[in-house]
Amino acid sequence: METSVLELSNEKLQLDCERRIVTVNITTTESQWIITPVTNNDGEAFVSVNQYPEEKRFEIVCSANSSTRQRSQSIEVRAGELKKILIVEQSGKPTILSVERTVVEFSSKGGSKSIEVYSNSDSSEEDNNNRNWRVVSKPKWVSVIGEEFKEKGLLGKLGDKAKGLVKKGSASADDPTVVTSVMKIVVASKPKNESSRNGDIVISSGNQQATIIVQQK
Repeated sequence: METSVLELSNEKLQLDCERRIVTVNITTTESQWIITPVTNNDGEAFVSVNQYPEEKRFEIVCSANSSTRQRSQSIEVRAGELKKILIVEQSGKPTILSVERTVVEFSSKGGSKSIEVYSNSDSSEEDNNNRNWRVVSKPKWVSVIGEEFKEKGLLGKLGDKAKGLVKKGSASADDPTVVTSVMKIVVASKPKNESSRNGDIVISSGNQQATIIVQQK
């Protein structure tokens, strides 16, 4: 008795964020086979399948990923009693992160100042008032608070100087998914016997980082 066979030329696809069509060849002893994209638990489905039975192949059509998050979806292939699972992983689009100013100055008395942060990340940081960026490091004498965002796509309304703050090559400054939020920087008063001090605030959003230098005279 012939042993049933079901083999795929690829059982895991790792794709970039663009729309892609990938061909997968199938080897089977069965006369019929069926392919079913499996919807994720959250209802997301971003792949579709074109089947070519006579050529023993099928195409996986992956739509463009408009999110900065990586995503994955399973495809079930059945032939008789045999089953294979193919995994499609797709990268998120590049993350934009930039800040209004990279140097903020304070007097010896300290105080608070605010600068704008620009990011298109889909993340939500609970420890930072659900802003789409987080603080990686900062001086002990500095506090940082993420405040409510203003609106999406604000960069598109700003001048060339502000647009230039966005990292070149990452995405257009007119990207409507860019969110503007406010970073409130609070600096403690400096002891009278202490000389001027400097420190770096490092923030991250997705895989991007930005540094703000805090100077207190």
